[in-house]
Amino acid sequence: MSDSSKFAFWAVAALLLAAGPLGGQQPAKRVPQKSKGDVVIARLKRARASTTLLPGLNARGELDRSDPTLASDKTPYDVWRYAGRAGEVLTVMMRSTRADAYLMVMREGDSAIERIAEDDDGLGAGTTDAGLRIQLPADGDYLIVANAAATLGPQFFYGPYNLEVVSSLSVSAATNWATLYPGGGAAGDKYAVVVGISDYPGEAEDLSGPRQDAEIFREVLINRFGFKEQNIITLTDRNGNRDQIINAFRRFLSQAGPNGTAVFYYSGDGTQLDENVGLTGADDPEEDGKDEALYVWGNTSEGKGSLILDDELGILAGELNAGRVLIVLDACYSGTGTQGGAGGSPKLARFEDIEGLLDRPKAYLGTKGMKSDLPAGHILLSASGNKEVSWTASGWPTRGGLASVFTYYLVEAMYKALPGTTVEQLMATVAGQTNDFTKASYGKTQTPQAEGTRVAEALAAYLGQ
Repeated sequence: MSDSSKFAFWAVAALLLAAGPLGGQQPAKRVPQKSKGDVVIARLKRARASTTLLPGLNARGELDRSDPTLASDKTPYDVWRYAGRAGEVLTVMMRSTRADAYLMVMREGDSAIERIAEDDDGLGAGTTDAGLRIQLPADGDYLIVANAAATLGPQFFYGPYNLEVVSSLSVSAATNWATLYPGGGAAGDKYAVVVGISDYPGEAEDLSGPRQDAEIFREVLINRFGFKEQNIITLTDRNGNRDQIINAFRRFLSQAGPNGTAVFYYSGDGTQLDENVGLTGADDPEEDGKDEALYVWGNTSEGKGSLILDDELGILAGELNAGRVLIVLDACYSGTGTQGGAGGSPKLARFEDIEGLLDRPKAYLGTKGMKSDLPAGHILLSASGNKEVSWTASGWPTRGGLASVFTYYLVEAMYKALPGTTVEQLMATVAGQTNDFTKASYGKTQTPQAEGTRVAEALAAYLGQ
């Protein structure tokens, strides 16, 4: 691998173990076994539903005791607005670790609202998450009601939740990037794009862990390092697609200036192409004639995957003007094919296995003349050493119990870091804990790596705290 390629996959051969049935969840039904019956949404609450959901972004909310409640079962609800198109197939998923999620989609008329679909446990797999897929009957505004089921009692009425909205329209047709990422933020602020992909095209490459990884990494940025919630974009599953990630780099992270901070986190699959497709005419082609890439979702309604080459990730990071850029990759790539020990087996994203599921980019980002070294001021943290495999596990005592091993120990160490703890010191701790765990659990080594000229700096200072 060339030096230029090493930017994104220096010592990264990160493969996530599917530890449970959470990956690949798809909405299974439109109507729960027991409907909520007649539902009246307060006119005042509807008038306040000014936050419009956009296809391609995850939205966050919380059901609390200040929310209005349904007369039928006293459960709280929030209302979100979505501008839909006739014939559009809309997928909505509501996930919460505290509330028993319940979803409703309604169409707003001049004098009344019509309920189109509702769901309780449509994501199945033993979860209490809700999900539904519907075809919209007409152009216009729709109300997405985030609610709680009454089945488990009031203790499961409240808590934070995440809404994921996916449109059947292609990204180019459904997404106005200027609306999605308007920019204009303070150049000295801290910005982050956090990606976690558990559900992939088909079922063979589905993972468990990345969605949870994205959530706990987002939380540590907010709770420990003072990132503003509105300055973090979270992309999961189908919303973690090629166009989204590229535009998030160029339109969202680019808001950070020389005194600002930009963070990119990725947890999901990676792969190695059997050919060099992205470096034609480049100054420093791949030594092995192959390309490493992040395996992400594609940009069309065909339900296929796509790729972001490691060189492209390096270009995107190099374009940023931020004085401090942190890249964290818990990505899946392995050339070993090793099977794991007790507790599961690693899942390989072999190119020959996913090639039929790919909508390969028609053009890659140009690579000619790209710098061969990590851009000045940038730091890369990777999940494992070259030729190693990385893992996920369940049963953790904190952070929801399910996470990738590297991400779990990284987040724990970030919370515990002292003001003077350097990136090198932090990663030495993480590497030791990760390696001890994987050797004890799977009989395999996994050694996280830190690269960059500023790893001797204190992490807190580097993240602008």
